[in-house]
Amino acid sequence: MEKLESSAKRQRKLIADQLKAIATKYGRERLTRLVDPEDIEVPEITELIPDYNIRIFLTEEGYFKKLALTSLRGNFELNLKENDRIIIEEEATNQSELIFLTNKANAYKMMAWEIEDSRPSLLGEYTPNLLDLEDGEYVVCVHAAIEPFEGEFVAIFANGKGVRFDANHFETKQNRRKLINAFSDVSDIRLIRFRSPDEDPSFALQTEKGKMLIFDSSQITYKKTRSAQGAAIIRGAKKDSIVKVVPFEQIKNEIEEEEYYRVQNLPGSGRYIKEKTLEGRQLSLLE
Repeated sequence: MEKLESSAKRQRKLIADQLKAIATKYGRERLTRLVDPEDIEVPEITELIPDYNIRIFLTEEGYFKKLALTSLRGNFELNLKENDRIIIEEEATNQSELIFLTNKANAYKMMAWEIEDSRPSLLGEYTPNLLDLEDGEYVVCVHAAIEPFEGEFVAIFANGKGVRFDANHFETKQNRRKLINAFSDVSDIRLIRFRSPDEDPSFALQTEKGKMLIFDSSQITYKKTRSAQGAAIIRGAKKDSIVKVVPFEQIKNEIEEEEYYRVQNLPGSGRYIKEKTLEGRQLSLLE
């Protein structure tokens, strides 16, 4: 025993012999295999996130709703604040990338799965809190995309100009949450909307002096850079700026003489809104 205590070599041999005896008596073949760290396959985060169809909504007062399509079955009514209304509605998936564009020409990006599913009875997420917006900043557009980003954005400004630019400007290799100079900030934005490759939506604008102009999005000048202002949509905007632009689809039932206000080429002069058009109608989206 004294020899064992004084000899590290004897101790190691004793331990080795005991381990061999245990392995002989109780050992069995390994059930798992050893692998090098370099050979370990790490799953993408999206592989761990459930994917399902959703519908997203943005209201004029800045509330964002993300609803699973399963929650929209049957009869349902979306709860909104008094006098609020939905300005954007899109179908997407839980793995879509959300692009929020603001009046300060910033773009904020989030994955849809980062936002908890809402219910039709709830108001949804208040975007200034959701995105930690600056003072006086508010969301004017939201779009759900999946890389590679396709389609275009249409931007129309108070100074009478408009532009189309590719949505892929908002693709980023790094997971950036905020992009500054998302579009031109030379003039106040009056409308910015996503335009899919297979659609050509029309828009209606109103000027400060009460003129209206209806036009197709394809008539707006296309530019390769997202910071471009584009070209004039309406003449005389220096003295009569644009105060409101809406998708024509939202007010078409309120307009009797569409062709009177519609133009074939841009820029157009616009037409003063007729009393007949206003009579008995609120034109609520152009007020």
